[in-house]
Amino acid sequence: MIFVLAGTTEGRKIVKSLVEKGIRVIASTATPYGGELLDSRCEVITRPLNTDDMIQVIKNRGVVELIDATHPFARKVSENAKKAAKLTGISYKRINREEVEVGYDKVIYVDGFQEAAQLAKRFNGTVFLTVGSKNLEAFAMQRKHYDRLVARILPINESVEKARNLGFKPADIIALQGPFSVELNKTLFKEYDAGVVITKDSGYTGGLHTKIEAAKHLNIPVIIINKPKI
Repeated sequence: MIFVLAGTTEGRKIVKSLVEKGIRVIASTATPYGGELLDSRCEVITRPLNTDDMIQVIKNRGVVELIDATHPFARKVSENAKKAAKLTGISYKRINREEVEVGYDKVIYVDGFQEAAQLAKRFNGTVFLTVGSKNLEAFAMQRKHYDRLVARILPINESVEKARNLGFKPADIIALQGPFSVELNKTLFKEYDAGVVITKDSGYTGGLHTKIEAAKHLNIPVIIINKPKI
């Protein structure tokens, strides 16, 4: 049995590849929505798992290898997975995303969401967030310093409700599922009068290259939040 932490595109591809080879797989995602996207032939756990939870899965299911295909920003999950694998003596593999060659002189790298939220105060126009719903708080706290704050998030109840609870008006929420093309990014950035785009360093799979290309066409600065070190 192989245990895949699979809440990403890479994770879904790995699960599908393994089950097609006849390998028994148990996969985990943080949400039921993530589980819906996985191959139906594997066993799925759809809730966050801590180290003890992972150890129980490994022991109870006879897991011999743990593949960590979580998002680059899911640092705590990866730390838990490495610890669980070490304590149970099984193999641990981390799937890393391909890096994007930026090639744009209006890209600014920062080391966290708080730093990005502070830096965004320097720009006129809309602060256009493409960081997901989990890290909106830092920006919501600085809303009064922005001309406008817009968030592009997943079209699921949990994400939209969180944004609404943080004071985002419906007109300032773009609920869409990626990946997004360069042209669609350009259209959205123009429509919402983006003065700066904020994104995570989520690699090609996360659509970083299309955001940068769209911003470059429109001469819009981009703040990129560096991946946490694991």
